[in-house]
Order: sequence, then structure tokens, then C-alpha cells
Amino acid sequence: MSQSKSIRYMLAPQMETYDKFGHEWKPYLMFMQKANFKSNIINTDNFGLRYSVFGKGEKSKYTLIEKSNKIQEEHAIIGGSAAFGVGSTSDQSTISSNLSKMNNIHVHNLGVRAFSGYQSLMLFQILKDHFLNLKYLIIMSGVNDIFLPNYVNFTDNNFNPFFYQDLFYKNMNQPQNSILKKILYNFLPNNIKKNIDWSWDDKSKIVKKILSSKKNQEKYNLKNEIFDYKKSIKQVMNTWKIFSTNLNFKIIYVLDPNEKWCSHERSDEEIKIFDEIEKTYNKKAKTALSKITKEKYLEYKDFLKNECNKNGFEFLDLNQSFSSSELNKKWIFLDPVHCTDLGYKVIADNLNKLIK
Repeated sequence: MSQSKSIRYMLAPQMETYDKFGHEWKPYLMFMQKANFKSNIINTDNFGLRYSVFGKGEKSKYTLIEKSNKIQEEHAIIGGSAAFGVGSTSDQSTISSNLSKMNNIHVHNLGVRAFSGYQSLMLFQILKDHFLNLKYLIIMSGVNDIFLPNYVNFTDNNFNPFFYQDLFYKNMNQPQNSILKKILYNFLPNNIKKNIDWSWDDKSKIVKKILSSKKNQEKYNLKNEIFDYKKSIKQVMNTWKIFSTNLNFKIIYVLDPNEKWCSHERSDEEIKIFDEIEKTYNKKAKTALSKITKEKYLEYKDFLKNECNKNGFEFLDLNQSFSSSELNKKWIFLDPVHCTDLGYKVIADNLNKLIK
């Protein structure tokens, strides 16, 4: 174990389980967290959904798929790793479990680690028929949608970026039956190789295309910088509006917390952990993080709030909630976007005020 991880694991030993807990490739969604995973920290059903808990014992745990058919009404939370509960010490400490205990109602955890807002929409489309009487859907999104366009190696305005995109493109587009083509493919920048038809048998044609692409590389790089995430979010919200109207449920749209966006005085534990984490970021991650500044957050928050108002959604900015002076020097963050049990309890408390 590297020294950069030792303090993190010492202060938050549950993170070792999260770090080992991986993904599986799934049709349409690109990936899901592992199904049928069992541990003292994380447990998932045969679809890969994390269990929520409202009491003690095996009978008190449930997922959207594994639940009683006698429940009167239900809520759900959907989104990325914060919705899933990365950092919580057990299934009982996630946002969904906290809300479930507060309201004595099933609150399903549909969070998937590393999901974008678009992937969450696809997941809901797949799972929506499992709901018996959905009342509130909490969409916990925002950070990944603004981070991903700056993080992946290339973007295409026709399709939303996603984590592990580079791995997917490499495996799906890998040229076959030619050692030369495979060598070229592995060493060329993504912005160039994605513009080449690797099915061509004429290798000189491929070389000419590479040379012409290099001349235009600045144009391709520019395309990376102008991915229209706002247009994408508008489209996703419009589709959520259609779902909520047709299925008769209410939406609470939540901008998840980012430690860099909060006015929060760090606890002793946060100081130690963040000092380590910030030393482990690679150049790519540092560059992406540097672009989502507090000034960018303020503009982004106003954009999301405005879109929510247009669609009739409740909007909650957790960065404002986490900026409360009452939370100064309290340990609420495990890294920039994941929380401790206390942090997830604070989120649940703020959401509970909006659930009528």
C-alpha cells in the first residue's frame, strides 16, 4: 500500500472496500457497479443496485427490484457516486437509508458510481416499470456533467461523454488483422485516430489520412473544448419532465457538493486526507479540476436553477448547505465530491425539508 493511501485508509478504512469495488460492462448504460456484491460496507442486488435499510435485520433491507409488493408509496434517489453513497460506512448510512428512516418509507438507491446525468436517465428508462407508486425522484447530478467534458480525451457533440470512454473507444475501434494498424492505433492521439476508417486495406491511404489529420489537429482539439454540456442538460431535463408528467411523480434536482465550491473550514481529518489526495492527481485530472472553479460553479448553479424553474422541478444546491458555519471543522468530506456519514446525514436532512 502506498504512503499516499495509508492515512486515508487509517482514517476511513471503508474506502479500501470502495476502491476495490469495481464496475461491469452493461448494454446501453456502458457500465454498472458489480452485482451481488456482499460486504460489511456495500451490498448490491443481482442488478447492481445498492440496498437501502430502514431498520435492523435482513427483512429491513430492500432495493427497487427486491422489495415488498405491498408498499403504498415510494421515493428514489438517482445519480452518481454521491447518490450511491461512496464513503458511507455501511448501507445504513447512505442518503436513501437516512431518508427512509426519517419518513418510514421505501427510498430506493439508484445511484451508480461515475454515472453522468444522461446515464442516470437511461437507467431510469430501464427500471421505471419496477416502481409501484413513485412519489418523489431525487436527481443528484451536476458535478460529473461539468467535469467529464474537461476530463475525457475527446468529445463528440453528438454523444455525451462518460467515464472509461477512452477504454471503450480503444476496445471497440481497435483495428483487426494488421500489426501496422494496431501499432498506429495505439500510439496516435485519440483526436486523430477517431477520424480514420481502420477498415481500409490500403495502408498508404491510412498514412495520408494521418498526415492530413495532424495538420488539422488544432481544429480537432478545439472541438474538445466546446462540448455543449448545457444543451445536453437541457435535453435531459426535458426528458425527465416527460417522465414525471406521464408517471405522475415530483422531481427534486440536486447539485451535489464539491468541496472546492463550498465555504467550508476543513476539519483535522479533512486536512490530512486532502493533503494526500491532492498529491495523487495526475496531470489530466488536475487540468480538468482546474477548469471547474468557484466562479464556474456560480454560473453553473444559476443555469441549473433556471432550467429547474422552467420544468417545475425543486432545486437544491448542496454547496450552500455545506457552507453553513455550523459545519466548519466538522468532518463531512472524504474527498472533493464524496462524504462521510455525517455529510450524507446533512444531505438527507436538507432533502427531507423538501419532501412534502
